[in-house]
Amino acid sequence: MASEAKTVRIKPAPAGWNLAALLVALVICAVLGIAAYSKIVDPSKAKFIEIGGSELRYERFIGIFEVLVILALLAGHRLRLAWLGVVAMFALFSGYAGYYFATGNSCGCFGTALDGTPLEWMTIKGVSVAFDVVFVVAALALLGWRGFGAKMIQGFVGLALILSAAGAGLGALEYKQYRSVVDGAQEVLGVPDDDSEGTEDGAERPAIAPGLRVAHPASALLRQVAYADLIASSADNPDKMWYVFVYDPDCSECMEMKPVVDMLKEQYEAEDNPYMEVLSVTKQDAQDAFGIDFWAWESGATIIIVQGGDILRVNDERLTPGNKPTPDMVMEDFFSAGAIESNWPPASE
Repeated sequence: MASEAKTVRIKPAPAGWNLAALLVALVICAVLGIAAYSKIVDPSKAKFIEIGGSELRYERFIGIFEVLVILALLAGHRLRLAWLGVVAMFALFSGYAGYYFATGNSCGCFGTALDGTPLEWMTIKGVSVAFDVVFVVAALALLGWRGFGAKMIQGFVGLALILSAAGAGLGALEYKQYRSVVDGAQEVLGVPDDDSEGTEDGAERPAIAPGLRVAHPASALLRQVAYADLIASSADNPDKMWYVFVYDPDCSECMEMKPVVDMLKEQYEAEDNPYMEVLSVTKQDAQDAFGIDFWAWESGATIIIVQGGDILRVNDERLTPGNKPTPDMVMEDFFSAGAIESNWPPASE
């Protein structure tokens, strides 16, 4: 007797499920879109893991991946498989962000592009992990509504917990490597991990830029042999300032400033300006030539002002948030404050 072929039919979605799935997908896509934009345009820090002795920097890759997820979710939000993928992805993200939150740090998942905007609240510590957990729960609810039984949902919860632990492990690995960079700089420069200016023998260390630790990468950069002539010349000519522009070619803020810095550099060189000289260095070159890791710098551009043989001021995201003056602004500021007492410009000009 010929056996009858059995056909497997997938039950149609319950009334209202497709609309609910679309609405949840739109919310997820909106949050992912903001996160992707921030990671690609202005990441909060260069995230990396070390594989085989080389560093893999991946923050912008995650941004591109999130864009692809947005397209896939918009196209396939009616598919149960898509929501299983949402559970897996945000479970992994929740573990990563949760590790940083547990250690009292920001995961930097929304970069710094939202600073000073109405969406700045999204960068607050813990907000990212809250989004992740809510999206996992929403996806599980949609899967349960779509026909998966209690045992299957329990299995998905177990999978989410495993992936969350994996995400926490990735966060711990990344943070460990960040700490190794900071600790390495402190070991080389012989200073503790605080803002004190004391040395091991109890003597006071001369203060440099306000709020600047000796372990700051700006200080490490100018203690390199390559900058010995700059420091010596600065000490011999205290009326003159050196403006050192440290930037990342992939940083939008840096590349907005660079044309102005380059123009003024050429102008000062052409007129042989006795009061200001401009130098530029990329964070990548600082890493390759001097071992000052990319990770050690704050996001965006760092401006170092040298005068009288030492660092007078550093502008970066930690010390002077949002204040990245151009060379002309620095000169005007210092002259108006009387930091340089020489007659400028000379009366003959």
